[in-house]
Parts: sequence; structure tokens; C-alpha cells
Amino acid sequence: MRMTKIILEEREQLEQVIARAKERMATAPEGFLRIAKKEKDIEYYYKEADCNRRGSANGKYIKKNEIDLARRIAQRDYDVKIAKNAERRIKAIDSFLKEYEETDIKDIYEKMNPYRRELITTNIISDEEYIRQWQAVVYNGKDFTNDMQEIITERGEIVRSKSILTSQFLKCHKEKKCIWNTLD
Repeated sequence: MRMTKIILEEREQLEQVIARAKERMATAPEGFLRIAKKEKDIEYYYKEADCNRRGSANGKYIKKNEIDLARRIAQRDYDVKIAKNAERRIKAIDSFLKEYEETDIKDIYEKMNPYRRELITTNIISDEEYIRQWQAVVYNGKDFTNDMQEIITERGEIVRSKSILTSQFLKCHKEKKCIWNTLD
């Protein structure tokens, strides 16, 4: 999986987080929640939105049968925080993607004059070079018995059924019609 695809999936997940948070925030009650621990019990207090947060005393006690009010305010406060964080992350992702191009490093070498390429040692090999090196490796497979089906590749090699995929890959790559070239 390419890095930009992973990053774009992360961006999409963040957008979903924001959408869900905003949806819940739209129906959330206004006001503030104060939580107090009293010996073994936890008490919840509601302070109205127009109340000065510091100036008002304790706020109105939330009874156990009204606990949904406390949950909704706590959820709203959480949603506000995660939405802000997700928006900040999306901004960072957008900034990164604007500057980043995955093919940059390979392109630098590929776009160089061939005579200049001969003078340098590259840290990254091209797809074509990788294929050339891979093809140069001699493979000594298992012997065939008379009852085995023989498949002959375009390169004239006798292979078993699964090995035909290699032949198809090489043909596909030469013709530049690979499905995976269009996934980016």
C-alpha cells in the first residue's frame, strides 16, 4: 500500500469523526457540567450557558433520573475536542500532501542524463532495474514427473500452474497495462 493512500484513508476517517461529532453537537444541550466526588458518590451539576462559569456557585444538581443531561453535555464537550483535533490533523495532512510526491525520488534518477547516471550510485532502483535483476536470478525448480501438466510461458520456460502468474506479470509490465498501475 502506498503511503499517500494510507494518509488519504486517515484523512477520510478524520472527516467521518468530524461529521459524527458535529451531528451530535447540533442536538446537544448548552451549558456546563460540574462533577463532584462526595465520599463514595459522584454528583453532577448543571450550569446554564448564560451563567458566568466561575461566578455561579455549584449549579443545579442533576438527579439520577436526569443523568442523560450529564451524558449529553459530557459527550458534547468531548466532541468539541475531537473535532478540533481532527481538523488540525486534516490541515497537517493537506499541508504534507501538498509538498509530498511519492515519485519524486525515483523520478530524480530517471530524469537524469543517462551518461550522468553512469557516474552516480543510486539508493533506489527503478522498477525496470528490479525486474532485470529478478529475471537474472537463475531458479532451479523441482523436477517434473510424467503425470504433471506442463505450462510453457512466453519466455519458453516450463512451469507449474501458479508460476504462470509470473509470466503474466512480466507481459503486463512490458505492455504497461497492469491493473496495479492504475490504482494510484
